[in-house]
Amino acid sequence: IAFDDAVPVGLASGVPSADDPDSVELISMWVHPAARGQGIARSLIIAITRWAVASGPLWLELSVMPDNDAARRAYERMGFTAAETPEHPLQDSRHAVVMRRDLPP
Repeated sequence: IAFDDAVPVGLASGVPSADDPDSVELISMWVHPAARGQGIARSLIIAITRWAVASGPLWLELSVMPDNDAARRAYERMGFTAAETPEHPLQDSRHAVVMRRDLPP
C-alpha cells in the first residue's frame, strides 16, 4: 500500500502463480486518480518486484484491460511487454492483455 500523509493512494499485490511455479502475478494494481503521474505505480511495481526476486520466480506477469492505455504505458516503462500467453477472457467478451517482465536472478 502506498500512502500520502497516512492516506492510502495506491495498492498492489503479488501472488505466486497457481499455474506456473516460475511466475509471480502482479494483481489488484490501483492508484487513486488524484495521485496518478507521481511515481506511485512505479514504487508499487518495484516493491512487488523485490519481493518476487527474493521468492525465486523467473518472471512477473500481469493482466491489463485492453483499453487502459495509460496503465499499459506505465507497465511498459517498467519493462513489461505483451506476452505470447493467450489473453484472459473477460465477462464482456473482451480479453485482458497479459504482460510479462523477466526478473533478475
